[in-house]
Amino acid sequence: MTASDTAETGGSPRHVWAMGLSNTAYGFSYAGVLVTMPQVLAAHGVGEPVIATLTALSGFAALATFAIAPILDTLFSRRTWAIALGLLAAVITVVLLGVSPTGPFVAPLMMGSALALVLLNTAIGGWLGAALPKAMDDAIGA
Repeated sequence: MTASDTAETGGSPRHVWAMGLSNTAYGFSYAGVLVTMPQVLAAHGVGEPVIATLTALSGFAALATFAIAPILDTLFSRRTWAIALGLLAAVITVVLLGVSPTGPFVAPLMMGSALALVLLNTAIGGWLGAALPKAMDDAIGA
């Protein structure tokens, strides 16, 4: 987003819809971890306690973003880690949906996917939020 993008439209930035669209990858992929994989596991006869544990561990892994995001912020630009995590999340999600649901890789892939997706959303929020002029903070927050 450049200054000319806001000047041409009388103060409103163009392509704000793209910011919302960028979060669809997070929503669709995270649904794969928290909705689709538990259903696939149940369809393959995995017990409910195991499914609940894997789902809870995936949610817990996402909480690690509070510890990891500040470290990534000091080491890389948000744009860099947003792109890297986007690619990583895409690869992990595809691998997760392709492995055997009863195999040993399901748990680490679910947790890795959840962590990568939450970190990706954090990076996108900071990167795209910084692209807007300060005068737009109230409008975008609403």
